[in-house]
Amino acid sequence: MSARLNIGSTSALLALLAAATVGCSSGSPVGGTGGAGGGAGAGSSGAGGSGSGTGGNPGSGGSGGRADGGSGGATGSGGSPGSGGGAGGAGGTPGSGGSTDAGGDLATDRASDGPGGGGPTLDACFAGLRAAVGSFQIGNKASADGKFRVRLALEDRGRIGTSGSKAWSAFRFAIETPDGNVCVNEELALAQAYKGTLHNCMDTFDLTVAGRRYLIAYPDTDPSRPKSSLKIFMGATMTVGPVDLDNGTCMTAAGQCRSGGPC
Repeated sequence: MSARLNIGSTSALLALLAAATVGCSSGSPVGGTGGAGGGAGAGSSGAGGSGSGTGGNPGSGGSGGRADGGSGGATGSGGSPGSGGGAGGAGGTPGSGGSTDAGGDLATDRASDGPGGGGPTLDACFAGLRAAVGSFQIGNKASADGKFRVRLALEDRGRIGTSGSKAWSAFRFAIETPDGNVCVNEELALAQAYKGTLHNCMDTFDLTVAGRRYLIAYPDTDPSRPKSSLKIFMGATMTVGPVDLDNGTCMTAAGQCRSGGPC
């Protein structure tokens, strides 16, 4: 009995085999590329800063292949933390304390302590001088060589002295010297600096400014006493003098300047 080939069945079988072959596609042998790791955070660097930067976020993993393919890419690692901020700068050098004059300063004391003078002139010191109270005199005195010049304003404030005496009180003082000029308008100190005597015959003016002591004998102006005497001290050491100061111009309320007497 001869076998019969069923063409219809063979065609169906071939179609089935072809379909099976097409359905067997292979997966990709390589997984998806892993995501890149995040960048490192920058550390702060402000003065004295110490905080560290935050690391970057981890990258996401790559997508996997088909079901029967290779595994997906590895997840990217996070970025390294930023380095800590640099140390703060060094503190500034403390300022040195101010120097103190040996004798203390008055309101408008020594304007220049260096050689060669400097500071207010007599005229500059006496600019804007207030009106005197009572009898007054504004006397100028100078050494013969002109190196030392003094101007002194005196008033009696309406006070009555003993017979033949003036109750003088100083209210402005200026001196020009080779070592510097001095202008003083501290009235309380000036009043205390003037020392009156009987008939004003032995009056003195004794004032310390910025460590220098100025001692003037016969500081008032009177025709019977044509000269004054100047001494300057540093501590107990006399650095200038005695220097004779001749009477110069003198301004008063009426006529010639006069003081107490007779001496």
